[in-house]
Amino acid sequence: MIDDAIHLAQHLYNVAIEFTVYMYQNDPYHVAVEAALALWVVYLMLGSSFRPSSKPTKLSRTEIDELVEEWTPEPLVPVLDDRQKAMEMGPVIDRVEPGGVHVTIEGKDGVLNLGSGNYLGLSGNRDCIQAALLTLKEYGCGSCGPRGFYGSVNPHVHLEEAFARWLGVEESILYSYGFSTIASAIPAFAKRGDVIVADKAVSFPVQTGLRLSRSKILWYEHNDMDDLERVLSEYVAAADERGGKLNRRFVVTEGVFANTGTICDLPRIVELKNKFRFRLVVEESHSLGVLGASGKGVTEHFGVDIDELLFLTASLSNSFAAVGGICAGSSVVVDHQRLSGSGYCFSASAPPMLSSAANTALDLVADSPAPFLDALADRVSVLHSSRLRSLPGTVALGSHRVPFLHLVLDVPDSATASDDGRNAQEDVWSAVAAAALDAGILIAATRFNYSEEYFTPQPALTISVSAAMDVDDLAAALATIADIVTNALTSLPPLLALNQPIPAIPASPEPPARAAPPAAPRARAVRNGSPAGCCCPMNLPPVLAPSKLVCRHPNLP
Repeated sequence: MIDDAIHLAQHLYNVAIEFTVYMYQNDPYHVAVEAALALWVVYLMLGSSFRPSSKPTKLSRTEIDELVEEWTPEPLVPVLDDRQKAMEMGPVIDRVEPGGVHVTIEGKDGVLNLGSGNYLGLSGNRDCIQAALLTLKEYGCGSCGPRGFYGSVNPHVHLEEAFARWLGVEESILYSYGFSTIASAIPAFAKRGDVIVADKAVSFPVQTGLRLSRSKILWYEHNDMDDLERVLSEYVAAADERGGKLNRRFVVTEGVFANTGTICDLPRIVELKNKFRFRLVVEESHSLGVLGASGKGVTEHFGVDIDELLFLTASLSNSFAAVGGICAGSSVVVDHQRLSGSGYCFSASAPPMLSSAANTALDLVADSPAPFLDALADRVSVLHSSRLRSLPGTVALGSHRVPFLHLVLDVPDSATASDDGRNAQEDVWSAVAAAALDAGILIAATRFNYSEEYFTPQPALTISVSAAMDVDDLAAALATIADIVTNALTSLPPLLALNQPIPAIPASPEPPARAAPPAAPRARAVRNGSPAGCCCPMNLPPVLAPSKLVCRHPNLP
């Protein structure tokens, strides 16, 4: 038996030598590398290793105190600079006044709210409030659990069924938050290796869903159907030439783009997605409840069959005065999200009282859409026929059919490409928003998280309207905002050189000498040289007050 073992060892040794010689003759570099690695392993095994001393180093009390004094802990999160902190500290609403159109801010009553997406004016609707109160008494404040783990209650199910019936789809699914709806629905279907073709102007929630999907993202120019066709055709041609395994392919767009206010060209998109065999996803937070004869969104607006969409999503915080998001489509699409939609599976379900409020709002719109949509159309007409659409030095973004308008500065692209340029534009709009608040108007100076955006959007002033607003109040507020913007643009920093200079405002002629007028009544406070109730340009903060303008309301005491 020993002889057999010796014979086997000799045989293995001979085989190893023959293999080494063969390899050296055919690939000497490979043998050299293998030999070097073998010698390195032997060196590591036989070499002495470092062993720290088992005796701990003793420090004196003074040394310990000095080390503690010098040590600076790392922050748990990145430290915010002053500009980032300012993004978190907008005006705080003390209360919403009955009707939901006016608010109280910092003790100032009767502030007209042109900064919210309360498009149909349902946030102050008595029926919605009553439904929320009844549900609060029956189900409490919240379910305290995800939908799949004892977090589903009747109001959630009823709202899903109501949206499915109204939209004419098989099913819908309710998410707890509007942002997480599209950000969860996209990665539930698109995975690594899939391809998504998206509009460059999609909003941040859509971008988050694209990023989380880990799919290959292809972009086309904003609402440019020729460019979309080019991107689709080039990808399909390259994929056919390359061959390989099949993948899922999607086109992602928005019904009304949150960042630009434009309406997507849905009929053309549907035509192209069918031609190149892509699936279509539409985000409708700003079009559902706004567009279409009965408010059913961009599909009804263009007369497109909703079955052409893989699914649509929408936030409930705009037209339906609640919190949450809805995703509607086929039963297969909805059921898949109940186990794959991260925002559905891992977030506590929406408060039942808000789902009941949304259900009541939907019932009101579904039963009689004309009063809401007609009232909204009137206010939208007032918005887009105002001077804000044609102010020198600005560009108004948005379709004449949508209930909001973005106002951006007419500056070269280089002013938006740099941090200093973006910061300067944000400062201008923040000053305008502050001056408007002093005049009793709440508007939003839009800011963006530029480090997370795929494409750099331009800072803007956003004005939104509601169907519940008084037309005369709205028209007066828009005129006041136009005056404030005009005066703000007379003192822009050099960094923001306008593409077309604003015509100089002629100086007012000196009035003839006359006797001093009687003193103004004490009951009316005076600010910046004009009455506190006056909305003329002189009634502005010093940073926006031009040097030579007179009060436009001489009849005021």
